[in-house]
Amino acid sequence: MVLGVGNAQVDFIKYCRDFGFEVFACSYRHEGRGIKYANHFEIIDIKDIEGVKKFVSRNNIDYIYSVGSDVAMPVVSEISSLLKNQNFMQNNTAIICNNKTKLRDTLQNLKSGIYNVAYTHIVSVDDVETWDVFPAMVKPVDSQGQRGITKVENKEELKNAVKTAIAYSPSCRGIIEEFVAGFEISVNTYLLNGNPVFYFLTERISFDNYPGGIIKKHLYPVTKKIPESAIKDLVCDTARHLGIINGPAYYQLKITPKKQVKVIEITPRFDGCHLWHLIKQMGGPDLFKIVLNHIRGIEPSKNDFIDLPKNIVSELEFFTCPSHQIMNREAYKVSDKAIYVEWYYENGELTRPINTFQEKVGYQICIDR
Repeated sequence: MVLGVGNAQVDFIKYCRDFGFEVFACSYRHEGRGIKYANHFEIIDIKDIEGVKKFVSRNNIDYIYSVGSDVAMPVVSEISSLLKNQNFMQNNTAIICNNKTKLRDTLQNLKSGIYNVAYTHIVSVDDVETWDVFPAMVKPVDSQGQRGITKVENKEELKNAVKTAIAYSPSCRGIIEEFVAGFEISVNTYLLNGNPVFYFLTERISFDNYPGGIIKKHLYPVTKKIPESAIKDLVCDTARHLGIINGPAYYQLKITPKKQVKVIEITPRFDGCHLWHLIKQMGGPDLFKIVLNHIRGIEPSKNDFIDLPKNIVSELEFFTCPSHQIMNREAYKVSDKAIYVEWYYENGELTRPINTFQEKVGYQICIDR
């Protein structure tokens, strides 16, 4: 059972089919590219734990998982204990990582909050009166996909940003976070019995003119100097503190001008940017194969996590356009170095609003060996 049928889940649904599984999938509406690749589709909100439980029981499903979705992971964690598949985390881990305030509170209790940023929880516009750190980021506490995020420069902009964040939050709550200068990196890691055994670091290039870190591309290797030992310490410390014991974890981090490492996001899942695919195309480990075996109780060995070839340069670049545009693939330049290209839309289709600024319509993987 795969929770979700959007572009982040398509890779996994197709992979499971090719792996030999009968694949069930669900979403709250009949929309998403993954529907046509699943053997069976059902309209169920992936946050509806009881609804998913009943469907899983009724259809004798053995395993449940999801990719690229924070809101799916609490459901995956709870239902895993009822099925054959391994549960990779402590019971409360997915809930904490799906709530930005809970995550910030938890980080504040780790090493005097050295990985954290200043923040405050908000439930109404009245909660902004004491905030005086600018610039700042205003976010829903429990949304995903860069929805409802605003960067503000002063108190006058704050109240409208809070209203936007609350409107995008299923629980009608938001968070204000200190904006940290620097550049972003992503860390994909895999854990075995609490120990990270694989690290993959990319430089995360976002649109400067939109809030929330809307992604343009990932670069490998990182082109700027990074404190690698501090990054590995952060991953080890936070994974242990949060109870991420086995399986994949994804980190979005900010490296400050003083080379401090600050957490933007931590989640006990694969990213939603197809980086597993970039890793595989580069000659690295097949993380989907590893996790599918791990779910079934076949614990990977360290030999499964083969080293990436040296002196390789690569990037995963998204094709994007504004919401509600007619798709025209000919408007995009596919690189001569592209070894893989995938489109989310056919020509003539209308792009759906996800972040409402720049929507992903496809991607290419480019490798220079």
